[in-house]
Amino acid sequence: VEKVAVVEKVERVEVVGTVDFKAFWDRYNDKARSSRVKTERVWRRMSKAEQVKAYNYIPKYLHSIPGGVMKKYATTYLNDQLWNN
Repeated sequence: VEKVAVVEKVERVEVVGTVDFKAFWDRYNDKARSSRVKTERVWRRMSKAEQVKAYNYIPKYLHSIPGGVMKKYATTYLNDQLWNN
């Protein structure tokens, strides 16, 4: 009789602190093209955990954009939930 161990990976997401919209807006830094009003509207509908994830993923997202390709509008970044891809 062969015994097989089953290992499950459990991911636990814990929100440590919060991120306000101004911090997100400044870090994303697309003020010339993106609508602050529309972006903030989307931001307010997001959970605190999603806001933190979106904020923290910005540097990785910006690094992943190939040269010559423009980043998405801030509203599109939030609506498409790029940090979950």
